[in-house]
Amino acid sequence: MERISGGLPGRVADDARPRHNDGGARALRRMTAPRIVLFTKPGCHLCDDMRDQLDAALRGSATPVHHVDIAGDLDVYLRYRHDIPVLLIDGHEVARHRITETALLEALTAAGLR
Repeated sequence: MERISGGLPGRVADDARPRHNDGGARALRRMTAPRIVLFTKPGCHLCDDMRDQLDAALRGSATPVHHVDIAGDLDVYLRYRHDIPVLLIDGHEVARHRITETALLEALTAAGLR
C-alpha cells in the first residue's frame, strides 16, 4: 500500500483531498447548459418576433437557441405565463416581451456569442 504524507497506508493526507466547493460544478453546468434560452408558447406573436430577431442576430453562428414551450411545464408556466417571451443568456434574463436589435446585439456580444 502507498503511504501518503507519512499517514496510514491507503489514506490521503487532508491537504491532498479535493475541496468541496461549487466551482467545478458551476463550470460543468456552464459547459452543458444552453447558453441561450427563449421561453415561448404557441400562438405568441411577440415570441415569434423575438425568435426572428435571434435567428437574424445569430445567422452564420453555430450557437443554438434552446426554445422552451412554457405550456409543457407547470412551474415554468406559472413563472412566465404573463411575461413571455423571456430571453436568458448564460442564465441571466436579458429581455421580457420585446428587445431592440441594438440591445440584443449588445447582450450577445457581452456574452461572447457574436
